[in-house]
Amino acid sequence: MRRFMSLRGIGVEEGAATTVYLATAPEVEQISGQYFANQQPAQCSAAARDPKAAARLWQLSEVLTRSGATEIKADHAHSNPEGTQLNQ
Repeated sequence: MRRFMSLRGIGVEEGAATTVYLATAPEVEQISGQYFANQQPAQCSAAARDPKAAARLWQLSEVLTRSGATEIKADHAHSNPEGTQLNQ
């Protein structure tokens, strides 16, 4: 089993360690919006900091979950290859 886990990555306990730390450690209680990796503050990728990508993801999530009143109309073929309008 350990051999299989080494091929797949880290184990469940190690994978959950940062989440458990952030949920329970008093020293990070007042921190919000910070990215953590291996129980340490870390820099997230440039793509994760892209406000236009974040807005597009939010709008698409609203459409797909039908939780908002936003319509997305593809202005560029790369954003919606079929060229169709995404409605709720």
